[in-house]
Amino acid sequence: MVGIAVAVRLLYLAQISGMPYFDQVLTAFDQINYHKGALALAAGDWRAPAPNELYAPLYKYLLGVAYWAFGWATDLRVGLARILQLALGVWVSWGVFRLGKACGGTVAGVLASLLYTTFGPALYQEGLLLREFPSTAALLGAVLLARHGPAATDRWLGSAGMLAVACQLRPNLLLLVPVFLLRVRALPGGRARARLAGGWLAAFLLAILPTLLRNHLALADPARRPEGSLPPAYEGMSMLTLEPQGPVVLAVGNHPANIAPGWLHASAQPEALRAYGGVEPPSYGRTFSMILDWAAEDPAGYLRLQARKLVWTLWDGEVPDNHCFQLWQEFSFLLRLPTAHFALLLALAVAALFLPDARAAVTPFLWGCLAAVLAGAWLAYPVGRFRAPTYPFLAVAAGAALHAAWMSLALRRWRRPLAGALSTVVLVRLLWVPTPDWIRRALGMPVVLTREILLRPNDLGNIAFAYFDVARDSDRIDPLLAAEWFWRRAWNQTPREFRVRTIPAGAEPLREIYPQLVRRLLRDEPRLVLDTSLRWETHDPYGAGPHEACAIVLSGAGDARCARRAAMRAIVRNPDNESFVRFAAQAPPADPSDEESSLLARVRADASDAGAHEALASLYAEAGIPHRGAFHLQRLATLGSEADRSVWRGRLSDLECRVRASELPADVPTTWIRATAGR
Repeated sequence: MVGIAVAVRLLYLAQISGMPYFDQVLTAFDQINYHKGALALAAGDWRAPAPNELYAPLYKYLLGVAYWAFGWATDLRVGLARILQLALGVWVSWGVFRLGKACGGTVAGVLASLLYTTFGPALYQEGLLLREFPSTAALLGAVLLARHGPAATDRWLGSAGMLAVACQLRPNLLLLVPVFLLRVRALPGGRARARLAGGWLAAFLLAILPTLLRNHLALADPARRPEGSLPPAYEGMSMLTLEPQGPVVLAVGNHPANIAPGWLHASAQPEALRAYGGVEPPSYGRTFSMILDWAAEDPAGYLRLQARKLVWTLWDGEVPDNHCFQLWQEFSFLLRLPTAHFALLLALAVAALFLPDARAAVTPFLWGCLAAVLAGAWLAYPVGRFRAPTYPFLAVAAGAALHAAWMSLALRRWRRPLAGALSTVVLVRLLWVPTPDWIRRALGMPVVLTREILLRPNDLGNIAFAYFDVARDSDRIDPLLAAEWFWRRAWNQTPREFRVRTIPAGAEPLREIYPQLVRRLLRDEPRLVLDTSLRWETHDPYGAGPHEACAIVLSGAGDARCARRAAMRAIVRNPDNESFVRFAAQAPPADPSDEESSLLARVRADASDAGAHEALASLYAEAGIPHRGAFHLQRLATLGSEADRSVWRGRLSDLECRVRASELPADVPTTWIRATAGR
């Protein structure tokens, strides 16, 4: 099995080594915090400071040790760190085989290992510089060590240490502590069992102490931590914690505004932060109190929220966060194999419950570990990578189910295998993409989740930035052509294949060539350029980038008035961006009769001008482009009395549902079309 695991990962390595991400880390990703912290540690700073200190720090320390070891290859250490994780993936495949063999025999172990080795999302996680895969490996190690009897004290203490490592990487895995203690309780022997439980818990607590002390020493004093590494809302928060952002993540995942998984409903995060009211810093006590209040306000709606989250946690789609699985699939056929479906692996694992031999093979301890990991992902806001630690256990259960089904069929026992097959088909269909309409209606899901929208606008923008960054340092690639290729890549998708068209303008270096690229494309496809900008604006109503893109395009097309409006909208959303301000200053003066420009000027002068925000939201709604008013509704939801804020939040939620369902048409000014006709 080790040979197959090595061969698969060598092939995967050969395929992804051509990606621009392979040896670089973008500032748009969480990895930049681990990367910079690791660089600082390798340079001798024990604090491993990073731009954002909200995350659990252990992974950047592990990465920093790897960077220090790879000091002889400074330019290659990012790629070498990925190779190191793929090598660890070989051990995980071997561990899955050992666990499967212990549960159901050699054949079950081989099947489990093959399922894991060829499971696309597992390979994908192994190649990312994120903490999910190392936490998966540490958890598997803890489970393997916990299979022994009470006499194997050293192995049980080792399992406590490995679980502590997993929890310091992903603190939501703390839910596994009761599962391990129940495993100890199931062992034979009275006093020996009690001593083992006490020793195990003491070893676990001792093993997580370093992270608690590090966060307290490095973050509690504002003078010792990097400036801006913690948002102002976290000032005064106790830093004796594994992860400072933990209470906020829990609040975001359980806020009533959470109507879609992960990134699809971004307003849940500001809503949850506003719920703290600035009265006190985030804490788990305050978060649980708020959750109880939200549940008491609308119990039925809150139950639907939790049911929606459960569906999204088990859903077949790999909801993106940082990187996008759908984009990586284009670089490796191994990620496109028929086995690369979470719903299929989950359904095969569930089929083990219908087969007596498999049900006996997969112990309650393994089912408990699986349930605890899924519960940890479900309590947060569901994205694909949060459920990565379930992959080895699902593979073991699925391998046991396949082996048991084969043995039953060989003995001409048809009933149980047919029941397992039927359960697999039904569960796969329920969790397949897109989600069946009757489930969406029952659970109040406003968004039609399809595989196409899992490839986000910013995913193409990010990889365009990565290619541009590579091209800038290469004599063989024209940076302009590299960026244009990805512009056209976004445009050439049909609405069914890629509903949200975008331009990769979010990355700062692209702005160096942005005007030149716009002028080149304006000559050939002027209508398409603006249409792309406006579609981006529709699906990102809070961001300044789409409005800056529209301003540049409209200016290049000769429509100075519309360009100034777009630049003003960008400034209102991001008043600190000097490029927006300079662009607006170069535009002709505003027409005094231009109501939109006058209202935008009022908002720019006073961001808390509720009258101007309300007037702008009404103006855009009357003009048939209500998505432009989302930003102003969001601001209104923070102003005035609680009753007023509740009204604005309701209007904002309704508008966002319509935007996410693509019910709003792109706004294409006829003046601009006339200005570009005949070019």
